[in-house]
Amino acid sequence: MTQTETVPTRLAAGAWEFDLAPTGDLAHVRYAGTEVARGIQFVVRDDAWGTIVGDREVRITRDDADEVIVELRSQHVFPTGAVEATARLRAGGDRLRFAVDAAVRGEVETNRVGVVVLHPLTQSGVPVDLTHADGTRSRSRFPGEVAPHQPWSGITGLALDLHEGRRLHLTLEGDVFETEDQRNWSDASFKTYSRPLALPYPYRLVEGEHVRQAVDLRVTGPAPTDPGVATTPAGDFRLRLDAGPRRPRPALGVQLGPDASARHADGVRALVAGLHADHVRVDVVCEAGGVRGLDALERCDDVPVELALHLGVDASAGLEAVRERLGRRRVPLRAVLVFAADAPVTQSGAVARVHAALAAELGSAALIVGTDDNLAELNRGEPDPAGADEVTFSLNPQVHDGFEHSIIETTEAVPAMIGTARRLGGGRPVGIGALTLRPRRSLYRQGRRIDRLGRDPESVDPRQHDDFAAAWLLATLAVLIAEGVSRVTALELIGPRGATDAETGRLTPSGEVLASVGSSTTVGEPLVDLHSGLVALPLEAGTLIGDLSGRSRSGEVDGIPLDLPPFAVRLVAPAPSPDPKATT
Repeated sequence: MTQTETVPTRLAAGAWEFDLAPTGDLAHVRYAGTEVARGIQFVVRDDAWGTIVGDREVRITRDDADEVIVELRSQHVFPTGAVEATARLRAGGDRLRFAVDAAVRGEVETNRVGVVVLHPLTQSGVPVDLTHADGTRSRSRFPGEVAPHQPWSGITGLALDLHEGRRLHLTLEGDVFETEDQRNWSDASFKTYSRPLALPYPYRLVEGEHVRQAVDLRVTGPAPTDPGVATTPAGDFRLRLDAGPRRPRPALGVQLGPDASARHADGVRALVAGLHADHVRVDVVCEAGGVRGLDALERCDDVPVELALHLGVDASAGLEAVRERLGRRRVPLRAVLVFAADAPVTQSGAVARVHAALAAELGSAALIVGTDDNLAELNRGEPDPAGADEVTFSLNPQVHDGFEHSIIETTEAVPAMIGTARRLGGGRPVGIGALTLRPRRSLYRQGRRIDRLGRDPESVDPRQHDDFAAAWLLATLAVLIAEGVSRVTALELIGPRGATDAETGRLTPSGEVLASVGSSTTVGEPLVDLHSGLVALPLEAGTLIGDLSGRSRSGEVDGIPLDLPPFAVRLVAPAPSPDPKATT
C-alpha cells in the first residue's frame, strides 16, 4: 500500500534531535548533531511483509528544552483481528527510550509485530560491540559491501563509538533481535528487528497475547557544550555546476508492460520515439513445452528491443518459437536478459542454451544474467556470469517503506548496490533491468507462484504521474549514471505505471525526465545532495534540476533565477552568450 505523506515535526531536547512523523515513527535521530539512528519504528506486517500502518494517534505530552515525551496509540486491522498498541517515547539528558505494549484482539497472521531500529549508512564499516541473548559479547563491524545475509543475530544490544570521545549504547528489550543489510532492497539503512527469520513465518498471534518491546539509546562520554542541532530544512539555493568532462549516458529504455502489449506497432513506435528511448523491454516466458508473451514482439518489430527471456522446465520448444519470430524482425536486438522462470537468479548453463538456440538471431546483442528481482536475490543466489556480457538486477524504493522521504533516501544505498553487483559479476558492467516506483510483484508471499508477465494490483502508485515520481526518478538516474551503469530500463511505456498517460497520450512528469535524458547523448557530472534537497543532471540542452525536499524554494543555477515548487523538475537552459556584434 502507498503510505500518506505529511511533513514531520522536528523535536529537540538537550543534545537530542529527531523528526517525528504523524505515524509516530522517529527519523534522523541525532545526538549533538551526529545521526545515531536513521529511524525507530513500531511496525506491523501482514503475511506477505506488507506494512499495516493502521489508525494512529500521536500526542506530544511534553516538549521543552530538557525533555520530550510522546505518547502513541494505534490500531492495525487484519482480516480476522487487530493489533492495538500503546507506545511511549522519552528523550532527554543522555538517554532516549521508545517502549511499546501491543495487545491482540481476535487472531492475526503476521510476519512481524515489534520495534525496529534503523542504522544510518554512515555506520558502514564501523566497528560494533554486540551483546548476545546468553550474555556473551563479541566484536564485529557494520558491512561495507551489501551483506547477503544477516551480519549478526541473537543480540540484545550493541555499542559503537561516536565523535569526540562519545559512545552509543543501544539496548533491546522484549525479544531476541538480529540485523540485516537493507541495501539488498534499496533501503538506505541497516535494520535491527525481532523474531529471527530462521523461525517459521507467517505466525499467529491470538486474543489476549501481548508484544512488549523497547529500545533504549544512551550516550556516554563528554557532555556536549553545544547541542549541535542540525541546520534548518532546505531553503534557498545557489548552484554553480561543474563544467568538466562529459560522459556517454547509459542505454535508456522502458518496459513494454501489459498496458502497451495490445497496442498497434505504429502506436508503440510513436510512444518510444516520443521518449527518445534506446530500447523497449519485452518479456517472454519459455516453459512446459510452450511460450507466453511472444505476441508482444509483433508490436515491436520496428523498435529496438531488450528481450527478457524467462526460462523454465522444458524451454526448448519455446526457444525455437522465439528463434522463428526473431528471424522476421526488422530491427536487431539490443540485449537479451536471461532469467529463470521459477528461480530468483539465472540458472547454470542458461546462457549457453540461449546462445545455442538463438545464435543467428543474437547478432551483437548483449547477453545479460542476474535477477529480475531485488539485489537480495542476486546477492544470495550469485549466478554464474560465465558467457555473459553484463549482470543485472531490478530496483524499486518501496519494498519496506512508501513515505516520500524514505523513497528519496534510497539513492544513498545505490552506490554500494552497484559495487556489490559488479563484484558478483566478476567486474562486468552492471545494468538495471527494471526501475520502478513500486514493486511489480509480491515476491515474498509464502506458497505463491510468481507470474513473470504479470503485475500485482499493488504495483500502481497513485503518485506515478505526479512531480514526486519525476524527482525520485531524476535522483535515481543521476546516482546510477554517477556509478557508471551500462543500461537502465525505467518504468513502463504507458498506463498507470508508465511514462505516458494512457488517456491523454502526453508524457507524464517522469516521462519528461526520461525524454530529456534520452535526447542527450552525453551527460555532465551528476549532483545528488540530500542535505540541501537538490538533484542536478547536466545535459546537452541544459541542466535538469529537481527539488528533493518537498518544499517550495527559490534560487539560482549558474546565475539563472529559478523557482522550484515541491518535488518539481525543471530544465534550465544556459544563458545565451552576448552577441559581440550587438550595440548599445
